[in-house]
Amino acid sequence: MVKQIGLLPAGCQPWNTDVVATSGDRFVYCATLAIYIYQLEKKFNEFRLISIMSEHKKTINSVCFHPRTSDLIVSAGCDKCIFVWNITEQCVVAKLENVLRESPKSVSWMWTPKGEEAVCFIQGRGPLNVWPYKSAIGIYAVKEAASFPSNVCQIRWHPKNNSKVALGHMDGSVSVCVIGGKSHKCQFRHEDLEDDEEDPVMALEWDPLSHDYLMMCTTTSPTRLVDTNSLTVITKYQLPSAATKVHTLAWISGAPGMFITGDVRSGILRVWNVSRSTPIENIPIKKNGIVALQTIIVPKIREKKKDSPKHKEQTVSSTSATLAPASVNKSHFALPPAKVVCAFLDGGVGLYDLGGRKWDFLRDQGHIETIFDCDFCPYNADHLATASFDGTIKIWDINTLSFVESSSGNEGVIYSLSWAPGDLNCIVASTSKNGMFIWDVDKRKIVQRFHEHGKTTSVFCVAWNQKDSRRIMSVGADHYCIVRRVDKEIVAKYKHPAPVYGCDWSCHNNKCHHTNTQHLCMVVIGVVITSKCYHTNTQHLCMVVIGVVITSKCYHTNTQHLCMVVIGVVITGKCYNTNTKHLCMVVIGVVKTSKCYHTNTKHLCMVVIGVVKTSKCYHTNTKHLCMVVIGVVITSKCHHTNTQHLCMVVIGVVITSKCHHTNTQHLCMVVIGVVITSKCYHTNTQHLCMVVIGVVITSKCHHTNTQHLCMVVVGVVIISKCYHTNTQHLCMVVVGVVIISKCYHTNTQHLCMVVIGVVITSKCHHTNTQHLCMVVIGVVITSKCHHTNTQHLCMVVIGVVITSHTEKVFHVKWSPVREGIIASGSDDGTIRIWEYTQESCVMVLKGHTGPVRGILWNTEIPYLLMSGSWDYKILLWDVRDGACVETLLDHGADVYGLASHPNRPFTIASTSRDSTVRIWSLNSLVQPLEMNIVAGKPWNEIIGSIESAMVPGNPPLLAGKSSKEQKFDLESSGGNFREKSLIAWSKFFGTPNGTANLWELVLVNKGIADTLLSDNYKNGIVHVKHLTKFKGSEAQELQMVKMSRYGGGIGAPSREDRIRDAAKINLSIGNVQRYCELMVELGEWQHAIAIAPGVSMEYWKSLTQRYITYLQTKDSEVLIPFSTTVGDLDTLVSFYTSRGQIQDALLTAQVACEGTFSSPPLTNTSQGLCNGTDVPTKEQRRLLLNSVDALAEWYFRNGSPVLSACCYLAVDDPQKAMWKLIQGHELELAVSIGTVLGNVPEQTYLAFEYLSRRCEHLQKWDLAVDLLKLIPNNEILLIKCCARCSAGKDEIDLLHARAGIPSLERCQHEAETLKNQVQIHNSIKYYMVSPCPEEGLKLGLDEVKRIIQKPGWTVHGVFPLLTLLASMRSDKLQQHKLAQSCGELQCFCAYVGGLMAVHSGYDEIVKPLFMHARYIMSRESLNLPITDVKVNQEMEAWTAIQQKKAEW
Repeated sequence: MVKQIGLLPAGCQPWNTDVVATSGDRFVYCATLAIYIYQLEKKFNEFRLISIMSEHKKTINSVCFHPRTSDLIVSAGCDKCIFVWNITEQCVVAKLENVLRESPKSVSWMWTPKGEEAVCFIQGRGPLNVWPYKSAIGIYAVKEAASFPSNVCQIRWHPKNNSKVALGHMDGSVSVCVIGGKSHKCQFRHEDLEDDEEDPVMALEWDPLSHDYLMMCTTTSPTRLVDTNSLTVITKYQLPSAATKVHTLAWISGAPGMFITGDVRSGILRVWNVSRSTPIENIPIKKNGIVALQTIIVPKIREKKKDSPKHKEQTVSSTSATLAPASVNKSHFALPPAKVVCAFLDGGVGLYDLGGRKWDFLRDQGHIETIFDCDFCPYNADHLATASFDGTIKIWDINTLSFVESSSGNEGVIYSLSWAPGDLNCIVASTSKNGMFIWDVDKRKIVQRFHEHGKTTSVFCVAWNQKDSRRIMSVGADHYCIVRRVDKEIVAKYKHPAPVYGCDWSCHNNKCHHTNTQHLCMVVIGVVITSKCYHTNTQHLCMVVIGVVITSKCYHTNTQHLCMVVIGVVITGKCYNTNTKHLCMVVIGVVKTSKCYHTNTKHLCMVVIGVVKTSKCYHTNTKHLCMVVIGVVITSKCHHTNTQHLCMVVIGVVITSKCHHTNTQHLCMVVIGVVITSKCYHTNTQHLCMVVIGVVITSKCHHTNTQHLCMVVVGVVIISKCYHTNTQHLCMVVVGVVIISKCYHTNTQHLCMVVIGVVITSKCHHTNTQHLCMVVIGVVITSKCHHTNTQHLCMVVIGVVITSHTEKVFHVKWSPVREGIIASGSDDGTIRIWEYTQESCVMVLKGHTGPVRGILWNTEIPYLLMSGSWDYKILLWDVRDGACVETLLDHGADVYGLASHPNRPFTIASTSRDSTVRIWSLNSLVQPLEMNIVAGKPWNEIIGSIESAMVPGNPPLLAGKSSKEQKFDLESSGGNFREKSLIAWSKFFGTPNGTANLWELVLVNKGIADTLLSDNYKNGIVHVKHLTKFKGSEAQELQMVKMSRYGGGIGAPSREDRIRDAAKINLSIGNVQRYCELMVELGEWQHAIAIAPGVSMEYWKSLTQRYITYLQTKDSEVLIPFSTTVGDLDTLVSFYTSRGQIQDALLTAQVACEGTFSSPPLTNTSQGLCNGTDVPTKEQRRLLLNSVDALAEWYFRNGSPVLSACCYLAVDDPQKAMWKLIQGHELELAVSIGTVLGNVPEQTYLAFEYLSRRCEHLQKWDLAVDLLKLIPNNEILLIKCCARCSAGKDEIDLLHARAGIPSLERCQHEAETLKNQVQIHNSIKYYMVSPCPEEGLKLGLDEVKRIIQKPGWTVHGVFPLLTLLASMRSDKLQQHKLAQSCGELQCFCAYVGGLMAVHSGYDEIVKPLFMHARYIMSRESLNLPITDVKVNQEMEAWTAIQQKKAEW
């Protein structure tokens, strides 16, 4: 199963206001199409994404938590739908659709007069609608809230008065309505606004302590506190300058009278108190503006501490300890311990700890609109660039799933992007209104712009040539595909008949590319084509132009068709015509074999060849022409049996001409080697005027009737004027150098055609229907076509045109492995696979129900193709048989972009209209390859040819460039080939998040020199002996960029002045300790601590410890240096852990182990470690290991078992590292790590066993046996494997032979012999791999019952036997005669499995296993030595122990 291994969530949308909500320990924010729900993880004290709800089809306008439970939220969107969600159950509770005339801008909860909860919303100017979603009453309107003069954009119900609601309007006013009472409409509008001027209410919040006070702000007016009873403004809050704007505000829960605002222009949080018109404090938290915010109060989770002893002394003396006041800022207001959920203009979302002045959670950036394209950086493969509708390019690190860089934006819609090859670190992007641009990532600026498509023309796709960094290709709405150099020099322009949406460079030929238009039948190719065209009606054209080889077959069954092929080298053409007025013509440069059969009238068979011609023409009726023109030799035989025929041969050297005519109306013709002057006048029908000259010709032809042909063939120059005044004419000129041609047609069914090798100017004017104006040129063409009626075609063919899709083609992709194979996706919902050498569609992939957008070939498996569509799906295809092998449904909207990791071909990124980026692992599709590598299989079972990989039914084989290069590198390198192979292929198949880090830690464990570690090593999890070395500079950098605090202040209270004066007096008389205590009372702890050594070091340490305890209660990071100074490591590690800063806790514990932390006085008499520090004590080591356990568990809970294993390798604990890999199902990686380390055999062999079971699931029985043979003492494992095999007798015997087990019959004989010898266990083994395993089952169950009935039995005594019995084939076990035995086996397995889970600490599955055992016993009458009462006692005892652990 394809696994999603990474998610970059969408950013919070900036265009609506009610897009952030909080309740309890949860907060949510709205992206464009989805609601992201975060919840506090109490174990790690951090907020974690728990759910994404995406039912809306258009932009979400508003979201609101239920006021009494955090399980319910309601949302409204531009799709005119309202949803009620249950977060815990992750489902839609109720849905309202198809009844709304407009999309609601705001939605809220309310209670009806009957006390029922309901959802309320308003559309336009009202009325306010109520939806009791739990009942069948339906929607009804609130009459008191209707007919407003301005549209409503905000709804706020009073938190204490369920009948009172405030409504914010688009004109800047507020209405206050009381259900069943009086309403005040459109009050508090700013007096400076014009009558029709809009100034929307951006924020509206009731004062939680008042029945009438309301806080509001609009787009332009300042924040105001208003009284809705007296309709007066109480306070206007002043911002620092006119450049600041507030669009959002929120009351701070738990801090009466305090609220915060967010600056939409500068990203500053301002803390206010209602009693002051200026802010208490200004906190810059980000450069981008804040568009939405909400506060959330999270109770602090702390470990239980022992109570401090109470002071016995009641009197105050000069040495008495004083009580510390609350923490205050410079304005002498205490900041509350609230957290603020902030959403920013750039899509960023964060949770800011207001009291702790730190980010608890921050996603710095996020796309806020559709992500159209993505591409991996070619030189830094873990960097992924994305292009979005929001006008920005963003770069992400997929290792850490973090933001790296963003373009400046304001580019309109960015449709496509492409990285420059090599290490240029530039991106070219195409836009909707600004053409194309090159963005230099290092310089963070745009260094080049292109406007060849037009300054305002949309450019839909761009591709940077990865083999030639000078060339960039683009296609757009102007119908052109343009290839240009980076310096803007145009290399080529290709005109298409419609807008072009996709282009791609061939990785096999850097000059070959594909474009696709919104017309149906067109593909351009430069080399080879095979074309078959079938026409069944009139007025068709089948034409192919190729540079090298062509095979063409054309069948026509009706009138007025043209079959024409022009080739430079070789052609084989067969044309069959069965009706009138056809032309079969072939022009070739070298060789031609042509056979033409005509069975009716008015046909022309003509062949022109440069060297040799053999032609046979048979005519059986009238009015035919057989003509051959050859440069050297010709033999022609023509037999005519009726009148009005012409047999003519013209040759440059020798002519033999025999003409026999038996009737009138013949042709007079002159042939000259140098010059010809020919004038031909015809006054009747059915004539031909033709001149062939080697040098110069002047020809004038006048026709006054029907059915004529005027044709001139010249080697150098031609001037031709042709006038036609009737129907069914052909004017054709073929020239080698230059042509000037003017053709005027005044009636129907004409063809004007010019074919030139160099230059052509063609003007065609048509005034009626059914015309064709066509030009085919090798170099340059200028074509103007004017049509005034229907059914015309104006077409230019530069290489080859292939037609098949029935709707717009959106994307084309060359196969990176199979040369000449193209995939195209269309609005018709299909993907077509083309073999352009044959000009044919070799396969049609049907499975999408919407237009296809993203297409991606796998770079190693030649038959593996991915596609994304408007149906929200990603489909994976096997193009060998057209089967869809996997369907991915995680995206919540149209899927556009697909990209493959350059170094890990089975790591894929996808983008969507849901604004997310998702990272996928395709390893499950190629698992046999990884297992072959682990098993040490030969190269031909890992890497193969394209032909062998494409054989249907064959196992997957690598056939791409990367695998072949890796093979070459491994074969050419020295040293331990097995070890190097496992490391290299593990990185090749591994996920980006941690695999390389893990291998470097393995090498560190094996003693590799520090100088051989990569530059990226320090950016990951490092070994503890390197921790302080690599983290020192990082810590210094973080301190340098740490956010400073600033803000205004007010005068000191008189009480403080008095205390300060008293302190000065005490200091002046030498009472230093009292001075310190008074400073503490003033809150100047650090001042007091700085003076404390003047009393004594013991007092200094005591005072510092008190300050640390105080800072703990405030959760302040200021305690860090003080805890470090006094050596209070327990407090420091506990502090870091409680804040979720587990890595800092780990660093602290390691530094402690190295002896850097020590209490004064400092001594160092021990032998140094790697950093020259003391040998850590047991307590210090315990702190380190506990921190590692916490960090490893954090990574594991976040879905990163590889990084969890890294934590343990960082402290030289490979056993725990292997367990984390096995628990995380990273079996191939675990086997590779264990094999390379060589010191964890137990875990390595277990990983081999589990990997063998995975092979069984894939029906790879031979491979499963081969893996088990790598384990010592593997007899019982091989027997279990063979017992589970459900193949035929011959296949099972072959598997037995591979495993070293006797055949089925011999196993049965051996089992019976051992049974007679009372060797029960050995007899059971052989019965399980015999034709009658049921005998072994009965013996085994009897043995289990006998063991359990013994007093003092243990689970380890029966568990191995049960696992052997459980290996019996399921088809045998499900036989009716074994129903009793099957029930007993299931019950034993559940009961003993529960006991084993208790022993192994797998607490999550203990209760379910015990419950299952009880269920089986209650369902069936079984003869067991255990009872339901016994199992229940075991379960209750385990539950009691778990409860006790929780209390501890």
